[in-house]
Amino acid sequence: MLYVLADDVSDKVRWTAVELIYLSGDPNASAVIKTRLSRENETWVKVNIAHLLGQHKDKENLRLLALALDDIDGEVRLAAVDSLSAYDNDEAVPLLTKALKDSETEVKLKAIEAIKNINSILSQRKKSIDARLAQKAAEALAAAKSQAAPAANEQR
Repeated sequence: MLYVLADDVSDKVRWTAVELIYLSGDPNASAVIKTRLSRENETWVKVNIAHLLGQHKDKENLRLLALALDDIDGEVRLAAVDSLSAYDNDEAVPLLTKALKDSETEVKLKAIEAIKNINSILSQRKKSIDARLAQKAAEALAAAKSQAAPAANEQR
């Protein structure tokens, strides 16, 4: 029944149906969203879909957000970039890089901001990982020294 409602004449009904299909974890949700993104004539519905896709960061949603980045409406593309900015890994960077070539200044600026934020997150993670590795190396060195000291004493 929800699938039928996703094509209803009422934009509010279409949006509600798409949202429920998506949130239900329906395995066909991607197909419904792809269809809605390509056929929907109401900007606000497509903007809401783009924001919905930002709630769960996975490869399928990246693929769907890529479709939203190709939308004719700048508001939809901006919403897609906004959702991509929520990614905290480098998977979204190629799409954000594509958005840097957008005709809308606001979309480009949001993409720049998103790339900077992702780079900052990744840099912080690298520093944290480097610090943990340094700590583990220091612990291993201390353990090796403590094991080597008794052996050196035994040889005397």
